[in-house]
Amino acid sequence: MDLGAGTGRNVPYYPKVASVVAVDSSPFMLSRARDRLRRYGKRAECAVMDARRLDFPDHCFDVCVSTFLFCVLPDEMQPQVLREIRRVLKKDGSFVLNVAGAWQKGQPVRSLYHFKLLIALVETVKFHLAQEVYWYNPAKIPSPTEWVNVRRIRIKDSVEPC
Repeated sequence: MDLGAGTGRNVPYYPKVASVVAVDSSPFMLSRARDRLRRYGKRAECAVMDARRLDFPDHCFDVCVSTFLFCVLPDEMQPQVLREIRRVLKKDGSFVLNVAGAWQKGQPVRSLYHFKLLIALVETVKFHLAQEVYWYNPAKIPSPTEWVNVRRIRIKDSVEPC
């Protein structure tokens, strides 16, 4: 599941052999994702859904990828969304999260947001963190979807705070 799929920026990295569901709350954004799916010759089900109430059975996804969704979700919505992700992931599933970092020319900059989200992942929904990936130049880091589907790097319950 690509949660918060938006306009489909992860589409180039969707696997050809796996079933993918692109979820977003905006029909307009998903229409752009469908255009991108056609352009790349990829297939995915696109579902307009509120991330706080995912219409999927328990433990049905191997992987949930979320690229920048948590950067735009209001703080009060985040625990609900994290619990839903936990609910729909298989017991041995992975949650791959990408949160945008701050950028200032010539030096890395950090925000406390990443730390707050990590604490929520552990304390609110009982995720087990396996690895954090820090990258000085976020423009060069592979997207989480590329890690999982192209490079076949699978890090269980990973966070990539760039």
